[in-house]
Amino acid sequence: MENKLIKISALIFIVLIAVWGIYFYFNKNLPISIGDKLGGMKIVKIEPYSKESEIPFGPNNIKVLLKGPITVSGEYDPAEPSPDIPWWENCVGIFKLDKASVSLLPQLPWFKSEGLNGVCFNNQDFAKSILGEKKKMVTIKIDNYELNDYPSNVQNVVDFVEVANE
Repeated sequence: MENKLIKISALIFIVLIAVWGIYFYFNKNLPISIGDKLGGMKIVKIEPYSKESEIPFGPNNIKVLLKGPITVSGEYDPAEPSPDIPWWENCVGIFKLDKASVSLLPQLPWFKSEGLNGVCFNNQDFAKSILGEKKKMVTIKIDNYELNDYPSNVQNVVDFVEVANE
């Protein structure tokens, strides 16, 4: 009985995601558009996260590119990916933002999350060459933030620009 209830709940969830996505696909009425500012960065590109997905373009299938450098603080961890954190599986070096910086990082209006507090670097080798091989607290400048929403393990990535102070 419990297994059947889980399957029914999952089916209802999938239907709700599809309806939400279809609404935005046909109405082309996303609550964000190119030129808008989110968290101090400007939206320069909006596209589907996956063009081959059965989930239509819109919430739950969107990639948003934002520009405009922002300065954030947090803990740099140069560790290799961990099986304990599957959505960071492609990251070498994770930057975990401190509480004050989390509010600076852009978030999609329909997907606000207290847990969204880390990013991967697009330029991991460069970041590691500057930030080193040890965990540390640091203030850095980031740019070119790729914010993804998709019902699977996806990463949000940024370009490491420079250390703001050490």
